[in-house]
Amino acid sequence: MISEECLKRELNIAVAGIPKTIDNDLDLIDKSFGFQSSVEAAQAAILSAKTEAKCNLPNGIGIVKLMGRSAGFIAVHAVLASGDVDLCLVPEVPIELEGEYGCLPFLMKRVEEHGHAVVVVAEGAGEELLGRNPEVDAGGNRKLPAIGVSERRPFTQGHERFLHLLVHAELLCPYVMVILRVSVDTSPSVYLSVTGSRGLSPI
Repeated sequence: MISEECLKRELNIAVAGIPKTIDNDLDLIDKSFGFQSSVEAAQAAILSAKTEAKCNLPNGIGIVKLMGRSAGFIAVHAVLASGDVDLCLVPEVPIELEGEYGCLPFLMKRVEEHGHAVVVVAEGAGEELLGRNPEVDAGGNRKLPAIGVSERRPFTQGHERFLHLLVHAELLCPYVMVILRVSVDTSPSVYLSVTGSRGLSPI
């Protein structure tokens, strides 16, 4: 640890640790680095999904898979900022496929009324349906089920409630294509300046 080494060498240095997560899901901080940029980058993906859904006639459905292993803040904020999304799926809320509040009947109604629909899904959503994956990746994180592919399957494989609609579903994964390589805006710079000055101020 940097702070321990500074104490060991009796250096008069202030060390401020800032939690880092793009998902903005920590109670200790107001916002995390990269969150605003990821929400902004997701807008282009949602717009592309809407265009794909409208052009894939008849009955196109665009599905956008965003980052969010345990929390759906990126997905929710992207949906609120967009205004073009019909359904948002997040890890905090269990997914119901059928029934009065089911996703499939709702999407069927939207497609019948408007000819297309757009779905945004956080990558960690749907584990109650797909099961927990025991495997881990190179970073030690538990691998998540392929929620975007699974959400697409009922439409493309002829789910009984969609047989008469001939649905075309397209899946976009912008967090691989765009968000991880997006240019950083000025918000993190301001955040660093503020937290850095507070770290140097006497308590």
